[in-house]
Amino acid sequence: NPELDASENRFPLISRVIPAENISNQSRTPAKQSWISSFPENILPVSIRLGQDSESILIHLREVEGKSAEFRPEISNSDSWKIIETDLNGNVLDKNPRSNIELEPYEVKFYKFTW
Repeated sequence: NPELDASENRFPLISRVIPAENISNQSRTPAKQSWISSFPENILPVSIRLGQDSESILIHLREVEGKSAEFRPEISNSDSWKIIETDLNGNVLDKNPRSNIELEPYEVKFYKFTW
């Protein structure tokens, strides 16, 4: 029944993660500091969740402005972090750790950050 079908009114809710204000106050505790930064303006971190092994974080990224992006995330204690491309469920697609993340226009990718 076309009157009951509202598919033409469906559209995804787009949200934006606003970066924290850059404060030079050194008295902040580590619990309040950002552990990952430097996402370009056209990259939307859609979700971040703890991996099933409890020793990794799965990050869902989306390019939202139609421009290619390549960047190196700045990660706290970056010497111990590895970035691995995965699928939606966290299954490894490329076993070689990388230092840069690349997304094509409107591309969606998933990464596993392990320590």
